[in-house]
Amino acid sequence: MFGVDGLDVARAEAPPFRGYYDNYFVPRGYAVALVENLGSGRATGCPTTGLPNETAGPKAAIDWLNGRARAFDAAGNEVKAGWSTGNVGMIGVSYNGTLPNAVAATGVKGLKAIVPIAAISSWYDYYRANGGVLAPGGYQGEDADVLARYVLTRADAQKACGAFVDAIERDQDRVTGDYSDFWDRRNYLDDVRKVRAAVFLVHGLNDWNVKTKQAVQWWDALAERNVPRKIWLHQGGHFNPFSYAGRNAEWLRQLHHWFDHHLYGLSNGIMNEPQADVESGPGRWERHASWPLPGTEDVRLHLAPGSGGRTAPWTSAVPGTAPWSPSSTRASAPPSCSPRTPRRPTPTAWPTSRPR
Repeated sequence: MFGVDGLDVARAEAPPFRGYYDNYFVPRGYAVALVENLGSGRATGCPTTGLPNETAGPKAAIDWLNGRARAFDAAGNEVKAGWSTGNVGMIGVSYNGTLPNAVAATGVKGLKAIVPIAAISSWYDYYRANGGVLAPGGYQGEDADVLARYVLTRADAQKACGAFVDAIERDQDRVTGDYSDFWDRRNYLDDVRKVRAAVFLVHGLNDWNVKTKQAVQWWDALAERNVPRKIWLHQGGHFNPFSYAGRNAEWLRQLHHWFDHHLYGLSNGIMNEPQADVESGPGRWERHASWPLPGTEDVRLHLAPGSGGRTAPWTSAVPGTAPWSPSSTRASAPPSCSPRTPRRPTPTAWPTSRPR
C-alpha cells in the first residue's frame, strides 16, 4: 500500500505516490492507475471500514476504464479513457489489498485479476472472534471506528465525515462482540459467488495483524466455486512479498506473468505452474500443485490441562454446567442478517491510502 507518511502532510498536500508497481509495469506496456479511496488524501466521501460505499470508489474507476462511467479533471472537463483496453487488475497490501477482494465480490465487468496481499475477507474476523472483542496485532484497542478516523485524511474531515464515524463507534458493539448486521454488511464472503476475477492470494503465516484465517476462508470459498487462483504463503508478517530480497525476482516474474495472462491474454504458462508457493521454514520455499497440501487434515483441539489439547474434551466438575465445546462460544446472528459460517467468508489499477 502506497500512501503518505503523516496525517498532517496528507491533509495539506499529498505528495506523489511511490512504489515499485509503476516503475516495473509501465515500461512493460501497462498503464497504472493509483486511486485514492473515499475520505483519503484528495478523495471526497467518507471511509466506513468496509461498507459498500468504499467498494464503490475503485469500482467506479473500473467502470470509467470500461467507458461505463464519466470522469472529470480539476477544471471540470470530462476525461475519457479511450486508451484503455478495459481489462483491469487490482493489487494492494492490507486495507489496499482488502479493496480488491471487495470490488471483485461485486462481479464488476472488466476486473480480470486481483492480487490481495495480507487482505481481509470479513471485517468481523478482523476485530472480533467468536463473540470476543479483540484488536489486530500491534494495534491494541483499535476497532472499526479508530481505523475510519485513521484513514480519514481528506480536507474538512471532521465536518464532512465526523457523524459517519461516530455512527460506526456507536454501532460496532464492543460489549457483546456478537456477529450482527453491522458486520454482515462488511463480510465479502457473502458475495464470493459473484467473483469473476482470477485471484493471486498472498499472506504471511505469522501475520498477527490480518490473521491467516482471512486468507484461508477466502481461498476455500474461491476453491468451492473453481475461481482461477494462485497462492503465496510466507513465514513473514504483514508485508509485501517484494520485501523478500532473496526472492523478489521470482515474485515479480510470477506477478508479471499473472497480469500478462489475465489482462493481455498471453499464453505464458502461469496457470500451468504449481498453484502454491509455500515457505515451510525461514528461506525454505517449496512449490506445490495445490493447497492445502495433499494429506492435510483437520485436527480438533480441546481445552484440557497438560495434554496438548488432543485428549477428550474437558468435562465440568461443577454440577449443572455443560462441558466446553466450540459451539458453546459461537454468537448467534440476529434475525436481520444471514447466519455466519466459517467459509462465507489500465492495465493495472489499485487503491492507495494510508499504510497500516
